[in-house]
Amino acid sequence: IYIDNIQLTNTCAQDAPVADFSVNSTSICAPGTVNFTDLSSNSPSAWDWQITGPESLSSSAQNPSFTLNTPGTYNVSLTVTNAGGTDTETKNGYITVNAQPVAGFTSTSNMGTVSFTNTSSDATSYSWNFGDGSSSSMMNPSHTYNASGTYTVTLTATNSCGSDTYTFNVNISLGSAPAAAFTANQTLGCAPMAVAFIDQSTNSPTSWNWQITGADNFSSSMQNPSFTFSNPGTYNVQLTVTNASGSNSVTQNSYITVNDVPNAGFSFTENDGTVNFTNNSTDATSYTWNFGDGTSDNSTNPTHTYNASGTYTVTLTATNVCGSTTSTQSVTIDLGMVPTAAFTATATEGCTPFTVSFQDQSAGAPTDWDWTFSGPDNITSNMQNPSVTFSVPGVYNVVLVASNDLGSNTVVENNYITVGDVPNAGFVSSANGLNASFTNTSVDGDSYAWDFGDGSSSSTLEEPSHIYSEPGTYTVTLVVTNGCGSDTYTLEVTVNFPVSNDELSFLSNWDVFPNPNKGQFTVQVEGGNGEELQLQVIDLLGRVLVQEQVIANGGNLSIPVNASSFAAGTYFVRLGNEDGQDFRKILIQR
Repeated sequence: IYIDNIQLTNTCAQDAPVADFSVNSTSICAPGTVNFTDLSSNSPSAWDWQITGPESLSSSAQNPSFTLNTPGTYNVSLTVTNAGGTDTETKNGYITVNAQPVAGFTSTSNMGTVSFTNTSSDATSYSWNFGDGSSSSMMNPSHTYNASGTYTVTLTATNSCGSDTYTFNVNISLGSAPAAAFTANQTLGCAPMAVAFIDQSTNSPTSWNWQITGADNFSSSMQNPSFTFSNPGTYNVQLTVTNASGSNSVTQNSYITVNDVPNAGFSFTENDGTVNFTNNSTDATSYTWNFGDGTSDNSTNPTHTYNASGTYTVTLTATNVCGSTTSTQSVTIDLGMVPTAAFTATATEGCTPFTVSFQDQSAGAPTDWDWTFSGPDNITSNMQNPSVTFSVPGVYNVVLVASNDLGSNTVVENNYITVGDVPNAGFVSSANGLNASFTNTSVDGDSYAWDFGDGSSSSTLEEPSHIYSEPGTYTVTLVVTNGCGSDTYTLEVTVNFPVSNDELSFLSNWDVFPNPNKGQFTVQVEGGNGEELQLQVIDLLGRVLVQEQVIANGGNLSIPVNASSFAAGTYFVRLGNEDGQDFRKILIQR
C-alpha cells in the first residue's frame, strides 16, 4: 500500500496558568528576608514578581527571596505565563516590615524631683534605671532623689524586633531654698520719688521677681531694681526669690509712702463786711492767708472784717514738706458806695440797620443811667438796658454815666460799635494794545469778582489786568462783596492792535508770507536807500520774542524767521526805526 502527500498534525492546545503563591513569613523585622513559593497551576513557563511599598523590588525567578530594609507595609504581585496565556495574583499589604526601636528622653528637675519625657520611637515597652537603685516601666515616669549628686539614668526601649538604650546624666542639688529679704534707700518722699531697692535675700537666689502695687504698678526681674513713683499714695512691695532648691516670698504692705504738694482751696460767706473763710485744702500742714487789704493770718479757718467797700483779692497758700500751692478768689464788700459804671453789648459789629442791646453791669447799685452813642448819628437813652438801632454806617463811641445818691461814675468805650454797609463798586481802565489794566475804585469791598466780557475769562484779584485775543469793545463787570452785601459796576473797554505810522515811506512795500504759517515764515522788504531797520516778533503781552537788524538797500530783501518753538496763536511782526514803525499780524497754527 502506497500513501503519498499525507501530513499529520497534533491539534491538542495547552490551558492558561492560574497564579498563586505563599511566603515563609508575612511579618519580619528590618532588615529581613522573605522567601516566596510559587503555587501556580497549569505549568507556567515564566514568572514576574513585583514588590511595592517603602522599597520596590522585582524578580523573574520561580521561587525568589527578597531582603527588605525599610519598615512599612508591602504589596506583592505575581504574573505567570505559558503558551496558553497569562494570569496575575496581587496581595495588597501582604508583608509587614517592623522597625527596631530607638530610645530617647528629656528631663526637668525641681528640688530633687525629676520629670522624664519619653521621646522614644517604635517601642512597645520601656525599662528605666534611675541610677540610684530604682527603676520603672512607665512610659513617662517621675522620680525623686534623696541626695545631691550626678545620676546616670538609662532607658531601654523594646519591641518585637529588639531593644535600644539611651543614657543621660542628671545633676541633683538639694541645697537650701532662699529666704527673701530687702531694703530700700528711702521709703518716704515727694512725687516724683526715685527709690532704689536692695536685695538682702539669703541662700544664694538665682532669680528675683519684684511686684510693686499701688497708685502705680511696677515689676522687675533685676536683683536690685530702681523705680520712680510719679503718683502720690502708699505702695506694697513683694519680692519672690528662687534657686534650684525652691523659692520664697516676702511682702511689705504700705512700705513706700509718696507725698505730693498740697492742693489749696477755700470758700467763704460774707455779712456786712465780715467774711468767714472755710479752708478746703488737702495734704497741707500749714496755711498763710492774705486778705487783700494789707492784713494776713495763719489760722486754718479765719474770720476777717473789712473796713471799706471794694473788691479784695484773697490768697490762701497751703504748705507741706513737698512744697506750696495757692488759691485766689475775689471778695466783694458793699458797705455803700458810689457806683462803678460798666456795661456789655450783645454785639459790637454789624450791618445797617444794626440793632444792639446794651446791658448795664455797673456795681454799687446805681439808680440812674445816662447813655450817649456818638458817631455819624448821635443817640441818647436814660434806660438801664437800652436797645439801640444804628441806621448810619460808621464807628460809634459809647458813654455810660451811672449814678446813685452817693455820686456818679463814667465809663467811655471809644470806637465800640462798628456799623457797616453794602459796598460801592467802581473801577477805571486803561489799554495798551490788546492788554487792558483795571484800577479798582470800590469802597468797603472785601472780595471782588471780575467778568472781562469776552466769554471765557474772569478774576478775583483786586486790580487785575487782562489780554484780549481780538480788538473790540467789551463790557467789563465788577461785583464787589462784603459781609453786608454786594454791588455791581459795569464799564465798556475798547482795545486795538498796536498802532502803525506812515514814517516808512522810503519803502515800496513790505509783508509777511505765508500767513497763517506753522512757525516758518519770511519777511519781504522792497525799496529803501540803505536805511537800517529793526525787525521784531512780538506776542500779545508785548514781549519781544525775535529781534534782528536789517538794511533796506533798494532791492528785494527776504528775511527768513524761525518761530517753530512758539505756541500756536496770534503774534505781531514790527518793522521800524527812530523815524517810525509799521506792524503786520500773523497767525501761527499747529
